[in-house]
Amino acid sequence: MSLGVEVDIDLAIETCELITGVTVLPLEVFVGGEIALSATVVADGPTLLWRATAGSFEDPTAANTLYFCDVGGEHVLTFATIDVRGCTDAVEVPVVCGYSPRCGDGRLDPGEQCDDGNSLPADGCSAHCLNSIGGVD
Repeated sequence: MSLGVEVDIDLAIETCELITGVTVLPLEVFVGGEIALSATVVADGPTLLWRATAGSFEDPTAANTLYFCDVGGEHVLTFATIDVRGCTDAVEVPVVCGYSPRCGDGRLDPGEQCDDGNSLPADGCSAHCLNSIGGVD
């Protein structure tokens, strides 16, 4: 499972860059799960807004908030800001809602002793994600 992403923005690119960083943890959760969001901006005062292609936010106008995966699928979270001059900036981060653990997906999930990403026998990890002794499943 992805642990998250942090996006750093180089302020020297253009004068309207107001966002200095965005952190989204984790990038993939179950439907009904939460993703912690944090954004930093150049100065106090700009209007802040989180948007998403689906799902909801604890507070869409706060720099630090939670995103709720209400709907399964791949979604894009957008953090946008506008200052008093009308200068805008935005950062987009893709997330996945609905990861469903299963043996053979290459992720060590609760109840699995191993998960090598396949269901092949005699490779040290059985098709039921249990360690096999001497490669015998």
